[in-house]
Amino acid sequence: MTERGLANGQRDGDHDLFFSELHAHRGLLISLAHRVLGDAPAAEDACQKTLLAAWTNRNELRDPSRLKAWMATTVVNECLAQLRRRRTEQRAMQQLASLAPAESSPIDLPVSMQREALLSALAVLDEAHRTVLTLRFIDGRSGKETAQILALSEGQVSKTLHRALERMRGLMKEWQA
Repeated sequence: MTERGLANGQRDGDHDLFFSELHAHRGLLISLAHRVLGDAPAAEDACQKTLLAAWTNRNELRDPSRLKAWMATTVVNECLAQLRRRRTEQRAMQQLASLAPAESSPIDLPVSMQREALLSALAVLDEAHRTVLTLRFIDGRSGKETAQILALSEGQVSKTLHRALERMRGLMKEWQA
C-alpha cells in the first residue's frame, strides 16, 4: 500500500483500507513482541493492544508513512509494561511470602494459586487499602506517585499501606488455615 493510499483512506474514512494496513504489520509486531517477551501468548496480547491503539487513534495519525514505526514503538512499550507488571507481581508474591507463617509459604504454591490467593485477599480489603496495595505492589508505583494519584500525603499513604499489609497478613493466615 502506498503512503498516499493510506493517507487518502484514512482521511476519507475508508476503515477497510486502514484496517488492512494495520493487519499487514501484524506478523512483524508479533515477532518483535515475542523476541522481547519470550512468550507467544503474551506477544499476541501485546500485538492486540497495539492494533487496538492504532485503530482507536487512527484519526490522530498525521504521517501515514510512520505507521509501521509507531506500531513497532507501541508494541515494544507494551512489552516493557508487561515485563514491569511481571516483576511487580513477583515482588507482590515475595511480599505475600513474608506475610505467611514459615511452615506454609504461598511461594511453595503454583503461580496460579498464588495469584488467586492474592486476588481473593485483595477483594476482601476495603477500597482504600486495596487501592494503595494495588498502586504500590501491583502497579509498582512509588509512595510519592501513589500519594499524588490519590491526593494524599506520603505519610497517609504509608499509614494506609501499613494497615493494609497488616490486614493482608490476617487474611493470608485465615486462607492457609
